[in-house]
Amino acid sequence: MSTVAQRIENSITRVPEAGCWLWEKAVTALGYARMAHQGKARAAHRLSFEAFKGKIPEGLEIDHTCKVRSCVNPDHLEAVTRHENMLRSSVWTYRKTRTHCPKGHELTGDNVFTSVSLGNKYLCLACKKQRSIKAYLKGK
Repeated sequence: MSTVAQRIENSITRVPEAGCWLWEKAVTALGYARMAHQGKARAAHRLSFEAFKGKIPEGLEIDHTCKVRSCVNPDHLEAVTRHENMLRSSVWTYRKTRTHCPKGHELTGDNVFTSVSLGNKYLCLACKKQRSIKAYLKGK
């Protein structure tokens, strides 16, 4: 049976200009590489890190420093805390730097709230109020 490293090598396309190892097999809806290992579907970037760099330290997760989710190049993978991974995330940066909601309301002061049930997502209070009024009127 082949090793995990050999299986990874046989499942990638190397992109020399970026240095990425792009996964050519199964990917999730979000673009993360998946591979079967010991009878389970696992994140291929985590398996790559373990195969080429060693065990992932307890409490850490793997960040794609290249920001390409289907990349499994161990040189592009770093073990970091969840907090660090979130700070590096383009989604987190986008949420923190938005100035207006999609409907044009300013996201400042009393017009912003954090929805814990939606993963601490910053939301527009004016839009929330409009949705609540619309739902109320629809129910009459």
